Amino acid sequence: MAHKYYSNCLKFSLSLVFMLFFQSVFSQKEELDEVIKKARSEFGNNIVVMASRGDSVFYLNETSEFKSGSQEMIGEASAWFTAALAMKLVEEGKLNLDDPVAKYIPIFKTYAKSYLTVRHCLMHTTGILSDRNTAVGQGKKKESYAMLEEIVNDYAKKEIQYNPGEAFHFNKMGIAIAARVMEIVGKKAFERQVTEKIFRPLGMRKTTFNTEFGADPMTGARTTAADYILFLNMLQRGGKAANCTVILSEASVQELLKIRSSNARVLYTPDYAKNMEPAFGAWVAETKGDKPVVFTSPSTNGSWPLIDLCRGYTAIIFMPQHSKNSTQRFFDQVKGILDDYNPDKCR
Repeated sequence: MAHKYYSNCLKFSLSLVFMLFFQSVFSQKEELDEVIKKARSEFGNNIVVMASRGDSVFYLNETSEFKSGSQEMIGEASAWFTAALAMKLVEEGKLNLDDPVAKYIPIFKTYAKSYLTVRHCLMHTTGILSDRNTAVGQGKKKESYAMLEEIVNDYAKKEIQYNPGEAFHFNKMGIAIAARVMEIVGKKAFERQVTEKIFRPLGMRKTTFNTEFGADPMTGARTTAADYILFLNMLQRGGKAANCTVILSEASVQELLKIRSSNARVLYTPDYAKNMEPAFGAWVAETKGDKPVVFTSPSTNGSWPLIDLCRGYTAIIFMPQHSKNSTQRFFDQVKGILDDYNPDKCR
């Protein structure tokens, strides 16, 4: 009889725990739904918020007109794809990040930039400061490969104001130069390589780089919330797709998700990243001790993808163009509520 009583008490306790858990989750969903509702009144209806744990989406808020499969340009969040391709080429033995750019593009040696490396380019420490917002795709329509070659040759002619590695200045030029090197070592157009090596194996069928005026490796990707989550989940898994296909090695992912701060003088950092540290193609938003655990790659259109290694989830706020500063508050609100969905292992 005593055993039966104990068993019934245990069942009751477990039932109570599950009831409290689901009540908490439901409350968090209501809170997040309300935050997104208010954001739509401020930014417009075209907002998708999607969050995933492993391969399971545990939160999705979309509208009938703007869904997780709706395509949009994603601004600077494109650079995470470009950095991933660089690490893939390193794995294949085609690229060394510490090689001088001039080894592949001789014009850089001509214009006194022989010490500039591919790593400097990915870290925004080229020492070339002018034209921070120069687009890689302006002017007449042209074959993408030729356009990237031409604009990078123009970058080579610009004045270098600091020795490579001495100054951090966030801009498009370094990423474009690195992508041009990737074209040369991979013997294919940049956008074709990133499609074949990253997008297609991950099943990112609605992701591409807009090449109407030449590929822009820094801000030119067009994708969907559902596709970007596949990329984020791959990084969180240590480089594997959902079907266990290896996209990147664990070592490559570790290189991508590493703080890249140095003794370089900081000359320009976007406002949204003032309290963050740079990584390849992204920013480190939170650390645990000295270990980076939360990563994001905010974009000019207001979209914010993120990976939280501590709490074990990925997420993206996906929306058309808005001010980065105005959407940072929205991102912080969403991130705070999503954290409550998941066990906080970061304390």
